[in-house]
Amino acid sequence: MRTIMFTIFLRSVFLTKLYIYHTQRGVYKRSEKLNKIVQLHKDFDFMFCFDSDAYFHESNFPDVLEKIKSLEKNDIHLFEMASLDDKTSQQVINGDDIDPFDNYRFSTFTIQDKSGTPLKGAFGGLGGVFLCCTDLLLREPFNESFITWGDEDVEALTRIKDNTEAKLIRNHDMFPFHLYHYRDMYNEDYITPMMRDERWEADK
Repeated sequence: MRTIMFTIFLRSVFLTKLYIYHTQRGVYKRSEKLNKIVQLHKDFDFMFCFDSDAYFHESNFPDVLEKIKSLEKNDIHLFEMASLDDKTSQQVINGDDIDPFDNYRFSTFTIQDKSGTPLKGAFGGLGGVFLCCTDLLLREPFNESFITWGDEDVEALTRIKDNTEAKLIRNHDMFPFHLYHYRDMYNEDYITPMMRDERWEADK
């Protein structure tokens, strides 16, 4: 029997069960919050983490369940999110009868259109959606030097890959959708400049 901790990351609030952490605008401290949650729930076998703007289409629910059922110690499931535009995202939120598979593109790692394969030729990261053995996150926690947006996901996965017996599973057969929202990811007030200058070569 496996126990799985589900967490949801909101841009201004991070919560799991009854634990709520507030952050000031532009400073998210995602690494610190994930580490706290892992410590609070370290008896769980796995962590299934979702950004609040990410979701799996209901047609993929059986596949997600099968991946959960097949989990083994040291497994990490990686997913690439497929971004939806503003109009499609609003239709999804409104519950309109649309097919999001008609209008998306991968934008997290591979910058492909919808004819592409998620995570094809890409290393991936512990970002918007991932499923990871909790013990690996206890042994190689997120780097809390990352306080604003970006790069902590690839840096953490690189260390786990290099220093543990992790089994990385890149899911090419399915993907979560990513709802549209405003981004200013290259604003120097938004990303830790020190970390942005030292880009992590994760696939070496």
